[in-house]
Amino acid sequence: MKLSEALNHILESVNISPKNEYVETINGKGRILAEDLKSPFDIPPFDNSQVDGYAVNTSLLKFNEPMQISQRIPAGVSSNTLIPNTVARIFTGAKLPEGANAVVMQEDVLLENGKVIFKKEVVPLQYIRSRGCDLKNNEIFFKAGRFLSEADIGMCSSIGMDKIKVFKKN
Repeated sequence: MKLSEALNHILESVNISPKNEYVETINGKGRILAEDLKSPFDIPPFDNSQVDGYAVNTSLLKFNEPMQISQRIPAGVSSNTLIPNTVARIFTGAKLPEGANAVVMQEDVLLENGKVIFKKEVVPLQYIRSRGCDLKNNEIFFKAGRFLSEADIGMCSSIGMDKIKVFKKN
Protein backbone atom coordinates (compact mmCIF):
# COMPACT_ATOMS: atom_id res chain seq x y z
CA MET A 1 0.00 0.00 0.00
CA LYS A 2 1.31 3.41 -0.90
CA LEU A 3 1.82 6.01 1.80
CA SER A 4 -0.89 8.28 0.35
CA GLU A 5 -3.37 5.36 0.32
CA ALA A 6 -2.50 4.47 3.92
CA LEU A 7 -2.92 8.10 5.01
CA ASN A 8 -6.32 8.34 3.28
CA HIS A 9 -7.40 5.06 4.91
CA ILE A 10 -6.37 6.33 8.35
CA LEU A 11 -8.06 9.72 7.87
CA GLU A 12 -11.29 8.07 6.67
CA SER A 13 -11.41 5.89 9.78
CA VAL A 14 -10.87 8.74 12.25
CA ASN A 15 -14.00 10.26 13.81
CA ILE A 16 -13.58 13.93 12.99
CA SER A 17 -16.86 14.93 14.63
CA PRO A 18 -16.27 14.87 18.37
CA LYS A 19 -19.37 14.45 20.48
CA ASN A 20 -20.55 17.27 22.67
CA GLU A 21 -22.81 17.68 25.65
CA TYR A 22 -24.35 20.36 27.83
CA VAL A 23 -23.03 20.63 31.36
CA GLU A 24 -23.95 22.91 34.20
CA THR A 25 -21.78 25.98 33.91
CA ILE A 26 -20.35 25.44 37.39
CA ASN A 27 -18.95 22.09 36.15
CA GLY A 28 -17.36 23.52 33.01
CA LYS A 29 -13.89 24.26 34.41
CA GLY A 30 -11.22 22.41 32.44
CA ARG A 31 -13.60 21.52 29.61
CA ILE A 32 -13.35 22.57 25.94
CA LEU A 33 -16.09 24.86 24.66
CA ALA A 34 -18.04 23.31 21.75
CA GLU A 35 -19.71 26.49 20.49
CA ASP A 36 -19.15 30.23 20.40
CA LEU A 37 -20.68 32.03 23.37
CA LYS A 38 -22.49 35.30 22.76
CA SER A 39 -23.62 37.88 25.24
CA PRO A 40 -27.41 37.70 25.70
CA PHE A 41 -27.58 41.46 26.35
CA ASP A 42 -25.49 44.62 26.57
CA ILE A 43 -23.04 44.72 29.47
CA PRO A 44 -23.52 46.98 31.27
CA PRO A 45 -27.22 47.08 30.35
CA PHE A 46 -27.43 50.86 30.91
CA ASP A 47 -25.20 53.93 31.30
CA ASN A 48 -23.92 53.95 34.88
CA SER A 49 -21.58 55.74 37.22
CA GLN A 50 -17.95 54.61 37.50
CA VAL A 51 -17.55 56.38 40.84
CA ASP A 52 -19.39 57.69 43.88
CA GLY A 53 -20.24 61.29 43.15
CA TYR A 54 -22.78 63.57 41.51
CA ALA A 55 -24.63 63.15 38.20
CA VAL A 56 -24.83 66.44 36.31
CA ASN A 57 -25.83 68.02 33.03
CA THR A 58 -22.65 69.82 31.94
CA SER A 59 -24.55 72.39 29.88
CA LEU A 60 -26.42 73.55 33.00
CA LEU A 61 -23.51 73.29 35.44
CA LYS A 62 -22.76 76.39 37.52
CA PHE A 63 -19.21 76.73 38.79
CA ASN A 64 -18.62 78.23 42.23
CA GLU A 65 -22.39 78.38 42.77
CA PRO A 66 -24.09 75.95 45.14
CA MET A 67 -26.39 73.50 43.34
CA GLN A 68 -29.28 71.65 44.94
CA ILE A 69 -29.18 67.85 45.23
CA SER A 70 -32.50 66.66 43.80
CA GLN A 71 -32.19 62.90 44.34
CA ARG A 72 -30.04 60.09 45.72
CA ILE A 73 -29.34 57.10 43.43
CA PRO A 74 -27.79 53.97 44.98
CA ALA A 75 -26.88 51.06 42.69
CA GLY A 76 -29.91 48.92 41.89
CA VAL A 77 -32.43 51.71 42.46
CA SER A 78 -34.34 53.44 39.66
CA SER A 79 -33.72 57.12 39.14
CA ASN A 80 -35.94 60.01 38.12
CA THR A 81 -35.14 62.44 35.32
CA LEU A 82 -32.57 64.96 36.51
CA ILE A 83 -34.32 68.22 37.40
CA PRO A 84 -32.71 71.10 35.47
CA ASN A 85 -30.15 73.12 37.47
CA THR A 86 -29.80 70.37 40.10
CA VAL A 87 -27.45 67.43 40.62
CA ALA A 88 -28.11 63.86 41.73
CA ARG A 89 -26.07 62.06 44.37
CA ILE A 90 -25.04 58.84 42.62
CA PHE A 91 -23.09 55.76 43.64
CA THR A 92 -20.81 53.41 41.73
CA GLY A 93 -22.78 51.19 39.35
CA ALA A 94 -25.99 53.18 39.66
CA LYS A 95 -28.00 53.93 36.54
CA LEU A 96 -27.41 57.44 35.23
CA PRO A 97 -30.56 59.57 35.42
CA GLU A 98 -32.05 60.85 32.16
CA GLY A 99 -30.79 64.39 31.54
CA ALA A 100 -27.35 63.80 33.08
CA ASN A 101 -24.29 63.53 30.83
CA ALA A 102 -21.41 63.35 33.32
CA VAL A 103 -20.51 62.28 36.82
CA VAL A 104 -18.30 64.30 39.13
CA MET A 105 -16.27 62.35 41.68
CA GLN A 106 -17.29 63.16 45.27
CA GLU A 107 -13.70 64.17 46.05
CA ASP A 108 -13.94 66.95 43.43
CA VAL A 109 -16.79 68.87 45.04
CA LEU A 110 -17.43 70.92 48.16
CA LEU A 111 -20.58 70.45 50.20
CA GLU A 112 -22.00 73.62 51.69
CA ASN A 113 -25.31 73.64 53.57
CA GLY A 114 -26.44 70.48 51.76
CA LYS A 115 -25.62 71.88 48.32
CA VAL A 116 -22.77 71.01 45.94
CA ILE A 117 -20.09 73.38 44.66
CA PHE A 118 -17.89 72.21 41.78
CA LYS A 119 -14.14 72.73 42.16
CA LYS A 120 -12.91 71.36 38.80
CA GLU A 121 -13.87 71.48 35.15
CA VAL A 122 -16.47 68.88 34.18
CA VAL A 123 -16.59 67.39 30.68
CA PRO A 124 -19.40 65.37 29.08
CA LEU A 125 -19.21 61.59 29.62
CA GLN A 126 -16.63 61.74 32.39
CA TYR A 127 -16.89 58.84 34.85
CA ILE A 128 -19.68 57.17 32.89
CA ARG A 129 -19.60 53.53 31.83
CA SER A 130 -21.69 53.49 28.67
CA ARG A 131 -24.27 50.81 27.92
CA GLY A 132 -22.57 47.89 26.17
CA CYS A 133 -19.02 49.17 26.72
CA ASP A 134 -17.90 45.75 28.01
CA LEU A 135 -20.00 43.55 25.69
CA LYS A 136 -22.68 44.28 23.12
CA ASN A 137 -25.78 42.13 22.73
CA ASN A 138 -24.89 39.04 20.61
CA GLU A 139 -21.16 39.82 20.72
CA ILE A 140 -19.03 36.67 20.86
CA PHE A 141 -17.01 36.66 24.06
CA PHE A 142 -15.59 33.08 23.94
CA LYS A 143 -14.95 31.08 20.76
CA ALA A 144 -15.50 27.35 20.35
CA GLY A 145 -12.36 25.39 21.24
CA ARG A 146 -11.53 27.51 24.30
CA PHE A 147 -10.21 25.65 27.35
CA LEU A 148 -12.43 26.99 30.15
CA SER A 149 -10.78 28.43 33.25
CA GLU A 150 -12.34 29.33 36.60
CA ALA A 151 -12.51 32.97 35.46
CA ASP A 152 -14.31 31.89 32.27
CA ILE A 153 -16.88 29.99 34.34
CA GLY A 154 -17.36 33.10 36.48
CA MET A 155 -17.97 35.19 33.34
CA CYS A 156 -20.56 32.71 32.03
CA SER A 157 -22.30 32.57 35.41
CA SER A 158 -22.32 36.36 35.78
CA ILE A 159 -24.45 36.72 32.64
CA GLY A 160 -26.87 33.99 33.69
CA MET A 161 -25.69 30.98 31.69
CA ASP A 162 -26.89 27.87 33.55
CA LYS A 163 -25.48 25.39 31.02
CA ILE A 164 -22.74 25.44 28.41
CA LYS A 165 -22.01 23.19 25.44
CA VAL A 166 -18.66 21.41 25.74
CA PHE A 167 -16.92 18.51 24.00
CA LYS A 168 -17.39 15.16 25.71
CA LYS A 169 -14.42 13.64 27.45
CA ASN A 170 -13.13 10.40 25.95
